[in-house]
Amino acid sequence: MTDLKITNVEEAMVVADKLKHAKELAAKNVEWAKETYEERQQQNKEWFEKIKNDNQERVDFYKSQLDAYAMTLPQKRLDLPNILITHGTKQVINYPKDKAKLLEIAKKYSPDAIKTEEKVNWSDIKKSLVFSKAGQAISKNGEIVTDIDAWEEEKTNITIR
Repeated sequence: MTDLKITNVEEAMVVADKLKHAKELAAKNVEWAKETYEERQQQNKEWFEKIKNDNQERVDFYKSQLDAYAMTLPQKRLDLPNILITHGTKQVINYPKDKAKLLEIAKKYSPDAIKTEEKVNWSDIKKSLVFSKAGQAISKNGEIVTDIDAWEEEKTNITIR
């Protein structure tokens, strides 16, 4: 941008109007870009799913043909230099996906499987601290808390009317 220096109130008013217009234009352009981005994301997602599904169908077709042939063989096994197809059984377990229900089962039959996790919330800690003018964090017991400090920063607020 060019060098701009405001030297009087009239120039400040003109620049304030330009700022207002720039913010409105920015909001409009960002909204358009967001909509365009989301549309393209959806198009890309659909394109990706189509490519993935088309290729998976081809893989499944060849696999099913070989599998069907293997099932006709005496041991239900096809062992070639470039592929091995065998048939067997596998245990499938159905269990509750609801965490509360699964927790009930674990409490009753497998208490060792229950894991507890320590969590901390900064806002809860902050409520129990007081900050001195020097920026030190002080606990309710009056102790200085190390590794936590605070300071003031300059902040400019511009309100467009």
